[in-house]
Amino acid sequence: MNNKQQIDTSQIMPFLDPVDFFSDLDQDALLEAIKSNPSVARRILSGGFRDTRNSTVQNRLLAEAKDIEFICEMLLCVWAKDHVSLLKTIKSMSISEINDSLSKLASQEGGRNLCIAMILDGRKKLAKMAEKHGGELINIKRAKEQAPPQGSHKVPKQTSNLDGKLKDAKNQLRDLRKQLTQTKRELIKLEHRTERLEKEKAKLKERLTKAEQSEKEYRDRAQKFLRERDKEKEKTEEQRRVVSELRTLLDHQPRPERPAAPHEQAWKSAVEQLIEAEKTEAAAEFLEAFVKNDMHNCVTPLELLVVVYRNSGRHDKQAEALKMLSDCHLKCNRLVEAIEAAAKALDLIPQWLPAVENIKEALSRINLKQQHRISAIRVLLCDRNSISEETAERIVGLAYGTSLELAEALRDHRVSRNVCFSLTYGGETRSFTPQKIIEAIYKKDEETVKFLRGALKTLKKEAKCKYNEIKSELDQIDKGCWMVLTCKTEPVVMDASNVAYAHCVENGKPMLKNIRRLRSALYEKKYFPVHICADAALRYKVVEGEREFDRMMEEEGMESADGGTDADVRIIQIASFHGCKVVTRDCYKDVDPEGKVKRIEFEIDEDFVCILDY
Repeated sequence: MNNKQQIDTSQIMPFLDPVDFFSDLDQDALLEAIKSNPSVARRILSGGFRDTRNSTVQNRLLAEAKDIEFICEMLLCVWAKDHVSLLKTIKSMSISEINDSLSKLASQEGGRNLCIAMILDGRKKLAKMAEKHGGELINIKRAKEQAPPQGSHKVPKQTSNLDGKLKDAKNQLRDLRKQLTQTKRELIKLEHRTERLEKEKAKLKERLTKAEQSEKEYRDRAQKFLRERDKEKEKTEEQRRVVSELRTLLDHQPRPERPAAPHEQAWKSAVEQLIEAEKTEAAAEFLEAFVKNDMHNCVTPLELLVVVYRNSGRHDKQAEALKMLSDCHLKCNRLVEAIEAAAKALDLIPQWLPAVENIKEALSRINLKQQHRISAIRVLLCDRNSISEETAERIVGLAYGTSLELAEALRDHRVSRNVCFSLTYGGETRSFTPQKIIEAIYKKDEETVKFLRGALKTLKKEAKCKYNEIKSELDQIDKGCWMVLTCKTEPVVMDASNVAYAHCVENGKPMLKNIRRLRSALYEKKYFPVHICADAALRYKVVEGEREFDRMMEEEGMESADGGTDADVRIIQIASFHGCKVVTRDCYKDVDPEGKVKRIEFEIDEDFVCILDY
């Protein structure tokens, strides 16, 4: 006879507490109660095994719980009430059993939220068990536990209102920690950015300091140059004043009596004797008296008078004598001689108006059919023993104001002597005339310039005399070209229209002469190649005429913008391409509003050219 207690648990389960009832049952009776009614297992599990200590009964409870799909309530008990004994029993289950149970739990209504709650709660042991099935749910906010549908087992209330508030507080704390972390990261980024900006600010400040120092140096140099120029002008004005006073005195001086009309050889011998006796004053007075009494036959006396004043160092008197000699040649229609005498007077007193007027008068009388006179003037313009390069340029400029055809006929005075030099570099030998070298520089033939630089560098070591001879020949044509061949240079762009209008003739027309003079000054400042770009309309406005403009484009490498447009855009393009500065007085606000292209200003006048590179 079986002595085990037979219990109808279905009748007493709703009324008895597990602590008061199940603790009095033996293990066999407890197992029988579990088999007969699933609610018994549910009640025991919710109490956390405090009614039984038998591992066999516990394992059977777990088996029954899995069979009746009570795993949701069981995990909830462990998570909410922290039953240690029940947790140990769950940990003894195999991995496959846990995974299957969690899969079923996640598929149930409410089980999904339970998985999220366990993962977010921070209990590492349960989180590890649920992470395979709840990993995709970590970023989902914790949802409130939903009530299970009708017909399913009800999950008992797990936490009180205090527990819910605690969880909300934990959630808020977690969110605040995330915000704090993000704020710290942004703060670190801002600190790095601030540090980088401070470094850039320091660099910019250093560059600004250097720029200010350079600007100060350049301004000092410019002021020094302007002071020297003012001194030269004052000196020139003083010379003119002295000459004017001497002329006034000479005009008001009583005319001496005309000496007896001796034979020409006789009075020449008398003058030579006075000169040999160092009585230059007496010789000068004798010749002046002779000239004033016979203006038609005074060429020889005036020539002797010029020699006397030159030997005595009286340049003002020498200039006066040369002007009188020029007047005499004009009266006799000896035009080339008149120009030569007036040009020599200009060498002594630059910009002397009486000499300039004589040159204009002589040029106005020359006819283009008189080729012998034009050839003689060209020879005179090339002769540096007679007149200087500046005076020769002045004569050509006056010719442009008189006749364009005459000026074009005289412009070839730049052609040097018919000499040819053989130069060797890199195993190659070439022959060059001075004019060919100048043309290569004007046309920006960098390959030829490179050859010439190498050849001259070798020639300076091996044949110094030939080296100096080439320099002398080039200086007669354009002094700046020698700097191009012997120094390190940098490119530059010239606004030809702006330069042509910088110094105009009396009628306001631009001059190509300004471009040539400024180009030579840029060569002397070690700028090469000089990219010259002009407006298309400049061709029809220059005082030298269209033919000279076209010749400068063909032979001297000047570039012209397309018809109907100005050259500003093209100039900025060239400067940006070569990374160089622009020689101009224009600000280019329309084409370069940001001022990215650096400018080189200049000053040009009748007698000087100055590059203001600050």
